[in-house]
Amino acid sequence: MTVAERLAAGDLGFLDEEELAAFVAERRWFAGSAREIAGAGVLATVPISEDPPLAIAIVEVRLHPGTHEVYQLVLGVREPGGEEGSAVGRADGTEVYDALEDPTAAAALLEAIRASRLVEGPEGVVEFRSAAGADAFGEPPSAIRPVGREQSNSSIVFDERLILKAYRRLEPGIGPEIEILRFLADREFDAVPALVGWYEHRGPPLDVTLGVLQRFLPDADDGWEIAQDLLRRGEGATFHPLAHELGAAIGRLHATLASDSADPAFAPEAISSEGLALRIATIDEQVRDVFASLPDDPVLEEVALRQEELRTGLQSTPKGDDLGRKIRIHGDLHLGQGLRSDGRWYIVDLEGEPARPISERRLKASPLRDVAGMLRSFSYAERGARILQGVDAPPGWAALAREAFLAGYFPEVERTGILPASRTVTEELLRLFELEKAVYELAYEVAHRPEWAAIPAECIVALLDREAEA
Repeated sequence: MTVAERLAAGDLGFLDEEELAAFVAERRWFAGSAREIAGAGVLATVPISEDPPLAIAIVEVRLHPGTHEVYQLVLGVREPGGEEGSAVGRADGTEVYDALEDPTAAAALLEAIRASRLVEGPEGVVEFRSAAGADAFGEPPSAIRPVGREQSNSSIVFDERLILKAYRRLEPGIGPEIEILRFLADREFDAVPALVGWYEHRGPPLDVTLGVLQRFLPDADDGWEIAQDLLRRGEGATFHPLAHELGAAIGRLHATLASDSADPAFAPEAISSEGLALRIATIDEQVRDVFASLPDDPVLEEVALRQEELRTGLQSTPKGDDLGRKIRIHGDLHLGQGLRSDGRWYIVDLEGEPARPISERRLKASPLRDVAGMLRSFSYAERGARILQGVDAPPGWAALAREAFLAGYFPEVERTGILPASRTVTEELLRLFELEKAVYELAYEVAHRPEWAAIPAECIVALLDREAEA
């Protein structure tokens, strides 16, 4: 039996585990790069095409000391000498390679979604589901290209009309993104790119969402790019009306996510004082961990001296019967997650923070956590213009962007009951979540981009000063 025939039969026993582990270790989507790989193996295989021969493989990567992660590969067969670094293994003079970004393989996935195919493997099945009519798919694509800048997933664009996002790292359960997109589609919410389809694995070793297909916005610029371009051209003030519109779009998103009290996965729930206290305790622990490892750096000197003030301030967060409602939120909101196309905003990447477990990303939370993420992004854009382009934003640019965003946001949600009735309580909670985000940013920047660490450090100091003046 040839390698292609074995692949088509779901038999990957010929793959060398050391080669498989080495391949995964070199991928940008491999989340365990800071840890040593102990081994790798194929948990399940589902053949999805005979011509070309393709199979979806669910691969387990074992890590020291005793943990593991699971990933999706789409495997194909070719003659040796293909794209360097994409070969997963070799057998009988043939290469098995990761074909997810191969146009032929991508076209086969697209056709399977269009046809809503159900493909059986030796144990589990892969179900491809179309959420749209034939017009959404159009003719078979003639131009297929991968999106190269991603880190945690792999995306392919078809004729600049559709985009397929394949999740690489897998966890059991329905993916937060497809869950939210289906909810929004059922309610005709139009500020996300339209859901066209998805595919998932069911059966051993796990039920899991594998990928999602949406409308692609070919002419779109994301909010970060727009802000940086306007600041570079000395037209920063023209961003503020756009920030107002972005705030309104996020407000409509939150209002829609809070609109169904009958669906247990989405029904708003009251935020209790006990729940908020647990969140504060978690933030306090993060503060201790981050400040214990702050480097001796002049730009961090002031924030380092204010650790106790920060921890004390956390305890002054309001308590009471009305702290707003928990809902499903975006979970990783910043300027890069807003795309502007044809004069309007679209919100993308609704999967939450990819590094967090799916069970955590599906939890309900205060919508103000999303708001805080966007407000922090304005500060980054302001300072980023100086770091990346050597230009200074107009005085107070981020503060004005903040005001414009909130002016667009609040009217869209004020009738939903998801925010506290008291604007004072709302502002105090927003301050808490901005502090939480800034502490997270400080830890990240110290570890990965020290030249950016001053941005969250200055935010923490400013929030503490604002509290002291209140």
